[in-house]
Amino acid sequence: MEEKERMVDLIELRKEKGLTQKNVADALGVSTTTINAWEHRRGNISKTHIRAYAKFMNINPMEIIDSERDFPHYDDKKYSYDDKPNIKSILSLCFELVPDRVVKVFRYARTQLSEQLHKKVTYNDLIKDVRHHDLVIDGEIYSDRDIRFFQRNERQLEDFFGSIPGDLTKTLKVKNNSLFPLYNTNQKIFLKDATLHISSGTFVVAKNKIDSEYRIFQYRSTDGDIYLFPLEKRDEGIDSSKAKFLWERNPDWELEYIIILS
Repeated sequence: MEEKERMVDLIELRKEKGLTQKNVADALGVSTTTINAWEHRRGNISKTHIRAYAKFMNINPMEIIDSERDFPHYDDKKYSYDDKPNIKSILSLCFELVPDRVVKVFRYARTQLSEQLHKKVTYNDLIKDVRHHDLVIDGEIYSDRDIRFFQRNERQLEDFFGSIPGDLTKTLKVKNNSLFPLYNTNQKIFLKDATLHISSGTFVVAKNKIDSEYRIFQYRSTDGDIYLFPLEKRDEGIDSSKAKFLWERNPDWELEYIIILS
């Protein structure tokens, strides 16, 4: 039977770094009694403290969570990405994607990592992403029932100053005030591809399979029922009179895009 590697001696590690228990305790905002308990592998450590402790001591958090090494650690030589089916699946999918969509996967992963690390968003972080763009206009909105997408050779470039979402698919330009106060004249409306996960109350662009008409709806869901509300009904509650807006009664509509306001 293969012998397990020796667990990290947290006391020895601290002394090697020239630190006292008080140094570590002060850095992490806990007592020396708490540090002593951690070093002797007694008691429980919160998720927040595990991260902070591991980062301060410059060790893998798994050395704290799984000191007996009952599970493979990321830094084990015998452990590789091949042992993670989900990572292999993501890589395989990326090879099938066009470059623009690979970029979106990267941006999404970066966002997930920031959330995992509880990274705080500051004004300076946001302002870095606000800049001039040559924005491609893919179509125009004249009303919630009059949406015109351009052919590829008809698309227009416009100067845009602001932040563009990483999952942007298309951009539409509002041509009048028919949708006020939701949208204003000349406002840019960002669209992303519809997914299976849509929050109730979200505005969406749907396409009719019969006549290829595009229309803006408010997606509503409650008690297992899904509705496509016309915009003029968006502020109304759901009652028996709204049954005609149930999506199952209007199966010719397919959701193509989710609206992200600029």
